[in-house]
Amino acid sequence: MMKSRIGYALVASRLSRAAYGVAKAVAFCGLFTWNAARLDAVPAGATAVLAGVALAAMYASVALCVIRGLPVVMAFRHTGEEGRR
Repeated sequence: MMKSRIGYALVASRLSRAAYGVAKAVAFCGLFTWNAARLDAVPAGATAVLAGVALAAMYASVALCVIRGLPVVMAFRHTGEEGRR
């Protein structure tokens, strides 16, 4: 799918897939745990730490999703322009 090395590294490499998977898993589990901690009698300091970790993982997951999607969009745009000619 990806012809350039940068595109392959961002989209199809094992490292990229692993980083994205770990970020999504940590974000999901962190947000779930943070929400549960807000409902129970958990100290405010622990809840703040959970919130920081969960939100950082969530933003990292979104950033990785956008970064990994850019080469795909660029390849599609490039292919689409050639198809119109």
